[in-house]
Amino acid sequence: MVQGKCIKLYPLKILTLFIVILLSNISQAISWLPNEGEYKFISSFLFIDEETEDTQDKRNEELSEITNEINYLLEQDQLTDYEKERLVALEDFYNNYDIFNDDSFLSNEIEYGCSSNQSIGLKIKFHSENDKYYKYGAKEEKQEYHSRRNITKEVGFYYKYLLYKNENWRILLTPECLYSTNKIHGKKLHSSLGSYVGYATTSKTGKRHFSEIGFIIGKTFNCSYKDTIIKKISCLQGGELIKNLILSNYVEYSFSDRGNRGYRNLIYEQISLAKEFVSKSGRHMFTTQIGYYWKQNLHNKTFQVSGPLLSLCITL
Repeated sequence: MVQGKCIKLYPLKILTLFIVILLSNISQAISWLPNEGEYKFISSFLFIDEETEDTQDKRNEELSEITNEINYLLEQDQLTDYEKERLVALEDFYNNYDIFNDDSFLSNEIEYGCSSNQSIGLKIKFHSENDKYYKYGAKEEKQEYHSRRNITKEVGFYYKYLLYKNENWRILLTPECLYSTNKIHGKKLHSSLGSYVGYATTSKTGKRHFSEIGFIIGKTFNCSYKDTIIKKISCLQGGELIKNLILSNYVEYSFSDRGNRGYRNLIYEQISLAKEFVSKSGRHMFTTQIGYYWKQNLHNKTFQVSGPLLSLCITL
């Protein structure tokens, strides 16, 4: 497992490494909707650790050397057959592995309970990448290498409908539509349909336990790149350690058959510990969370990002 990797310890990691995966407690699981007439607001902030920064620097140095060679070949008036093949191979490598430059991620989401079995929601996200150099180009287009920040802005809407529920079980469908834009790939539209099955129970000692499995299929439309079919499988498990202190575990597998090869087969893992705050009457008010996340290419373990996360969930 990814968690078994040796990780450099510094203060925030020490706080989170003893925890063992998602966006925390049952109030943040997909299958559990806000009560009718209530709002649920979730804000999460993820950023990378020192190990990821070091890995990114090494990879960017290698890719910088590749761009120098590509630029050199592009500047030649004539190329041998070997040089032509070399140029194609270098361009293919660069275009598929100029990835995993994540710097930070901020997500804000508000969901409204329309009824006992329906809700609607709005998402606003900002994803920051820090590229250490410019892409290659022809001689007249060549630029000096320097750091640049690429920010993806995303807004999305979703609808949730509970097909079935009882004291323990939830079965839910949720269509979603997301629109995003950034400097490199331009505008992008993503639509998906998700199905989730959730289960929650209370032990004889009064401690809550819950689990959820999800299946998602979606399509990304991007005129400047490739339309991509994406399939995801997710699994969430969690439970109370002590009253209102919840340990949770989340894993997500993502597969696609088109687009950048580095992103075709991904695993995302998250560990979190959440503290619920309730009123004297027993009503949930808000939840705070700390944790750790890993995102990795399944076929190439050198392409990985990881770091701490902080989250806040408020019920209004």
